[in-house]
Amino acid sequence: MAAERDLGELANMIERMETRYAQIDDNRVVLALMEAYGRLKVRLEQDLEDPRDTMLSKAAALMMVKSMVEPDPTASSEQE
Repeated sequence: MAAERDLGELANMIERMETRYAQIDDNRVVLALMEAYGRLKVRLEQDLEDPRDTMLSKAAALMMVKSMVEPDPTASSEQE
């Protein structure tokens, strides 16, 4: 089923992002965000019944971490 494949792809993306950001140990902001993400992840798994909702929420939280780690490719580097 397409929906199951989509959930699988989402789960794989979440796992890759969790692994990538958990390996960053020289950035206090990322360390603090990943610690908060760990607590949030537990709450999401407890509070949300739909696995898709849980995964989408985790992905959104990880995108926030990503925004602190990786530069925004759409941001202009030129000063006006």
